[in-house]
Amino acid sequence: MPAPAPGASLESNVRDIVQGDVLGDAYRVVKKLGEGGMGTVFLARDVQLDRDVAVKVLARQLCEDAASVARFEREARVTARFDHPNIVPVYAVGQFHQRPFMVMKLLEGTSLAHRLAERKGAWPWAEVRAIVAPLCEGLVYLHQQGLIHRDVKPSNVYVSPSGHVTLLDFGVLKETAKDLTVTGQMLGTMRFMAPEQLTQASTVDARADVYALGVMLYRMLAGRTPFDGDDFVVAQKKMTEDPPSAATLNPALPGPVVDVLLKAVSRDRAARFESADGLISALDRAFAGERVVKRKAPVVPLAAGGVFLVVVSVSVVVLWPKPVIAPAPVPVVVAPAPEPAPVAPDPEPAEPEPEPVAKTPVRRPAKGTAKVSVVSMVDGKSSYAELSVDGVSRGETPAQLELGAGTHRLRLTRAGFRTQDRTVKVIAGKAERLVIELKR
Repeated sequence: MPAPAPGASLESNVRDIVQGDVLGDAYRVVKKLGEGGMGTVFLARDVQLDRDVAVKVLARQLCEDAASVARFEREARVTARFDHPNIVPVYAVGQFHQRPFMVMKLLEGTSLAHRLAERKGAWPWAEVRAIVAPLCEGLVYLHQQGLIHRDVKPSNVYVSPSGHVTLLDFGVLKETAKDLTVTGQMLGTMRFMAPEQLTQASTVDARADVYALGVMLYRMLAGRTPFDGDDFVVAQKKMTEDPPSAATLNPALPGPVVDVLLKAVSRDRAARFESADGLISALDRAFAGERVVKRKAPVVPLAAGGVFLVVVSVSVVVLWPKPVIAPAPVPVVVAPAPEPAPVAPDPEPAEPEPEPVAKTPVRRPAKGTAKVSVVSMVDGKSSYAELSVDGVSRGETPAQLELGAGTHRLRLTRAGFRTQDRTVKVIAGKAERLVIELKR
C-alpha cells in the first residue's frame, strides 16, 4: 500500500465508503458498524470465502496526510503478524480509492464495557477471573513480542456468548523500536491510563498495561474505578493523589485482595507488578487467603512526649480468613528522655522506598464540562500534531476532549513546525471547535 507523495492532492480519489462497495476485490460492504475520529468500521461479506468480516477504514480527512497513512499501514502490518487466540486476527490489508483499510475477524458477543453498563456494582471473583485470565494471556503474548497496547479498557475487550475473550483495537500500539501511535487517538483513555503516560509517553513499558488492567479489576471487584470525573479532574488526581482503598467501595473484599489492587494501580510504576500474569497470580493467592503484599511496620506516637510504640514486623504467613495466632506481645521500649527508644531491627530486608512522584499543582475546574475538538492543519489540510492541555499530554490531533469549565492552555508541537499556543475559555455545555494552522 504505497503512501501518497508528500503534497499530493487526493481529493479526486478519496471518497466515502457506501453499501455495495467491494474493497480489495473481495469484501462487499454491508453496513456501518461504528465510527470514530480516526476511522470507521464496516460489516462486510468476504465474497471469495463466503464469510462475514469487519473492515476498518482510515478516516477520510486523514487520508490526505502521508504521515497518517503511513502510521495506519504500520499498525496493519504489525497486528497482521499476531497469532494468539485472545487477540483479534487480521486477514488482509489494502486500499480503496486511496483509503487504507484492514480486514479483521468479525466478533460475536458484546464488549466488556457493555456488560459492565448492564451490571452495576462488584462482581464475584470467579466471573471476573473468567474474563481477566485469558485477557492476561493476550497481554503477556503482546509484551513478549516487545509491544505495549497502551489502551487496555473494557470497550476494547470483547466477550463472545460462549465466554471467549478477545483483545482488540491496537490504534495506539507502541513498539520498542518504533512509536506506532496513530493520528487522531490519545495515547490511551484517561480513566485507564497510567500516570507516566501523561508525562513520559515515550518511555512507557508493559507496566502501563498492568496499571490499566488493575483499573479494570478495581471496577469489577470494587464496583467503581479508582478516580471518577472528567478527563482534567482524573488526570490531576492521577498525578497528585494515591488511589483510594478498594475496601472503602466494597468492604466485603478480603484485606489481601485490597492490597494487591492498590499495588496494581500504584502511581509509582516501580511498585507495580512486573507483568499481567504476575497480577492474576497474586489475586489467586490473595483470594485463597495469602498475604501477598507486605505492609511496612508502622511507628505510632503516643501521648507521652518522646515515647513511641514500636511495632516490629514478624515473618508470618497469614491465611485469610482463618484465625490469626498473634506472636507474643512485643514490649514497649521506653528510653529516658531526651534519648529516643531503641528500635529493634526488622528481621527481613525492608522493601525499597518507591521513587518520589513529582507533585503538580491542582487546579480545580469550575463546575460542568464541555466537548472541545482540536484540529491541526498543514497547508489547509488536516494533519497531526502533539497536543497538551494545561501541561498534560493529550495525544495527537485531531482530538475530541472533554474539559472542565474555565480557562485552559493548549499547546501544539510537531518537528519542523513552530509551537502553537492557544488559550481557550470553556463554558459548561457549550461545544467548541478549534482549527489551528501549523507554520514552518
